[in-house]
Amino acid sequence: MSTQKIPSSAELLNLPDAGSLLGLTTWQLRGLIAARSLPVVQVGRRFYFRRSTLLRWAERAEGLVRQ
Repeated sequence: MSTQKIPSSAELLNLPDAGSLLGLTTWQLRGLIAARSLPVVQVGRRFYFRRSTLLRWAERAEGLVRQ
């Protein structure tokens, strides 16, 4: 029997919700998915994101921007 925790549905975001969280359009998200730059869960033709993973991704991306 597995003890792995399954995320609640509230933690999973669809493309529009993920875009709202990150301030990106769905097409920008699709580009990041195609470039394999953004972690994603694919179910059939739909994409879902863990909120915590997106926030960590954004924090790491902040460190890559040079001013």
